[in-house]
Amino acid sequence: MNPFDQARPIPPADQPIATSSLPVRSVYEAELIRLTSQYAEFAGSARNALNLVAGLRTGCPITLYEQDLEYNFAPPPQVIGWGTVQRIINLARSGLAGLGIAQPSPGQIAVALMGGTLPIGEATVRLSGVLCLYQAGVAWTRIAFAFARPGAALV
Repeated sequence: MNPFDQARPIPPADQPIATSSLPVRSVYEAELIRLTSQYAEFAGSARNALNLVAGLRTGCPITLYEQDLEYNFAPPPQVIGWGTVQRIINLARSGLAGLGIAQPSPGQIAVALMGGTLPIGEATVRLSGVLCLYQAGVAWTRIAFAFARPGAALV
């Protein structure tokens, strides 16, 4: 049988040509799904990761859940790029890990992002907050240094 005998008609130029049976996702949806799955363990759940990633990206208020508790905080009200979202979360995660917090609570994540104090053993550590430093225009290397050495002065 000649394969050209079963050829389909060419669609009009104004109709898109289907290249796959998979649903087409926007770049926004694809990145949101990718980063949500990447940070679900850090955030404690896929729901928290989705709220965290979407909130950071869009500058909308973020709610993180832990059992019956809610932690609400508002990032700077600006849209930021996906790379910046990743960098912010990675700095918060590595800063908390450096303090010995491998599986942070939503409250600890909020402090790492927005600033505040964290009890570590019998001590209390003050964090400036990755988002606050980023919003103030502090260079990424200085933010990383501040989280590698909590309490270090940013001059």
